[in-house]
Amino acid sequence: MPTREGPDLSDPAAIADATRDVDGVLHLATRIRSLEQLGNRDAWRENDRLCADASRILVEAAIAAGAAVYVEPTVTFVYPPEGSVSEATPIADVPAILRSALAAEQQAERFAHAGRRGVVLRFRAPGRARRRQ
Repeated sequence: MPTREGPDLSDPAAIADATRDVDGVLHLATRIRSLEQLGNRDAWRENDRLCADASRILVEAAIAAGAAVYVEPTVTFVYPPEGSVSEATPIADVPAILRSALAAEQQAERFAHAGRRGVVLRFRAPGRARRRQ
């Protein structure tokens, strides 16, 4: 799929065209802001759109293209701040700023429910070491 010069991620027709012959889709588009802007919802609006809306459009195109795998990176901030984590660890009450990450994860799950391999990679921020159970 094309890079920065590629199709507009909010244009379903352009994304469908760009993914027509792919085996997999890796969604890496983001607009992550600095931690100083955590409380500024307007500063995060574009990132939210890329997480939620672009993920939905990409999954629709990937399913239509017959892609075998869809990969959606998100963040570990959805877990409680203390303790070990595993695949069974429940999601914490997430602040509004993280809800788009969960929406993106739901798109990967939708891809998996279509009989394909949907992968969610939850990255952690530096300094937020976690032990896996």
